[in-house]
Amino acid sequence: MVELIPRELPDDVEFSAPHLQCYAGAQALLRILEVQTGWVQIHAEELGGTDDAMERVAAENALERQAIAEGVQVFCAMTVESALNLLGMMVLGEEQFLRTIECEAPQRKLRQLAPLIGQPVNETDHGMLAISRLMNARHGFVHPKPQEGALRPSTRMRHGDVQSARAAMDDIHTVFAMLRALSLRCVPFFMLP
Repeated sequence: MVELIPRELPDDVEFSAPHLQCYAGAQALLRILEVQTGWVQIHAEELGGTDDAMERVAAENALERQAIAEGVQVFCAMTVESALNLLGMMVLGEEQFLRTIECEAPQRKLRQLAPLIGQPVNETDHGMLAISRLMNARHGFVHPKPQEGALRPSTRMRHGDVQSARAAMDDIHTVFAMLRALSLRCVPFFMLP
């Protein structure tokens, strides 16, 4: 493993903040998903509110809602990964970050960066668990695997539904709270609108 050398963050440093754009994308997709999910419930009630009515209405545009839910979760993972990249640039400087840990998995980046600013993290910390959930969901959605034979139920923890999309948004807030707690210098960079 390459030795990482933390730098003193200059007072006049500026950074781009792609994590804010990713977060805005996740929020926008979640709003669309919630409207569409609400429409399903309203329309099913208009058709009598039976299980059969709900099943019929839910089948309409189901793949679109699933794709939007997965998109929310992918944007949530991108939000966290880009925030961890920002942390890496803050702690190491751009050149050292790009040369050493840019391509590492997000959890590994954080495990290497946190001790450099005096706050080691544990795999069982809520923030680390949230990062793992987000990255596992992202991986499953952007690298889908076909199945041979009869369709088998998914073993993934997160699914393409509104509940999983909302849980991913909650995970962002858990991770950002952890990032703000690392150092007072981190607080302004990891505030979410």
